[in-house]
Amino acid sequence: LFFQVSPGGGSPFKNRPGSLYLDSVVLVVKHLFTSGDTLTPQTIRVSEIDPSNAFSSDSSYRANRLFSTSNVLGSKTIIPSAFSDSFYVINNSGDTASTKGVHQLRIKLNNSFGERLLAYDSTGINNAYSSDSLFRLKFKGFALESIGGGNGLMGFDLINTELQVYYRYNNATTSSDIDTSVALFSFYQSDFGNASANYISRNYDGTQVLAGVGDQIQDPIIYMQNSPGTFTNIRIPGLAGLPNCVVHLAELQAQSIYDVSDTIFAAPPNVFVDVYDSAAA
Repeated sequence: LFFQVSPGGGSPFKNRPGSLYLDSVVLVVKHLFTSGDTLTPQTIRVSEIDPSNAFSSDSSYRANRLFSTSNVLGSKTIIPSAFSDSFYVINNSGDTASTKGVHQLRIKLNNSFGERLLAYDSTGINNAYSSDSLFRLKFKGFALESIGGGNGLMGFDLINTELQVYYRYNNATTSSDIDTSVALFSFYQSDFGNASANYISRNYDGTQVLAGVGDQIQDPIIYMQNSPGTFTNIRIPGLAGLPNCVVHLAELQAQSIYDVSDTIFAAPPNVFVDVYDSAAA
């Protein structure tokens, strides 16, 4: 999962660089669902999208488009079923009344990344906060990847996803006083143009699919999987030679073959069918 966040215009911090002190930086991603295995732990790694990538909200990306990454910012091992459990984030005063959370993937990121955000300014060579486009030049976005364990497909909601930077700062009126706060970097779907994309990799090694593709041999069974996946060509001799006529009914019937995984993964609601003339291709 690739996506960007933005400070929302202007500096998200309550003082200038040099007067800010990092406590922690946390990426919070809203969990929606898990299909398949919900009990086996999975490790989720957070990396930084390499600045060399062209990654923009005005473009759509195929599910097989992979963006290169650079710095690993953090990781966390989770059990998908635990997302439905409530938890509390305790602040410095010990108050938990307004910090209850549920269905959240919270990954603590490296302090060096948080210090980097604190060092950005809205002027000069470190200017990243005078506009969201400048911020994206400094930070291209996040890449979330499941790197081990489990066989569950997790869905996340980017609209309720944000980067939280917990910090202390010198009080603007009384510099000897230290106050605490949190700065939020959110995913904006339209106003500030944050990009997002999903990458899905299919591995068919050792499967029946791999044994039946890429040849001209007629197969008794066809395998179809949504993109990026598989498709099949069905040849119907004689269609090209039909006379000028009215066809009252034409049906192509296919029966699915039961597999135990059908109790976990539902059948697709529809299938896309296209037609082509091999002689004219």
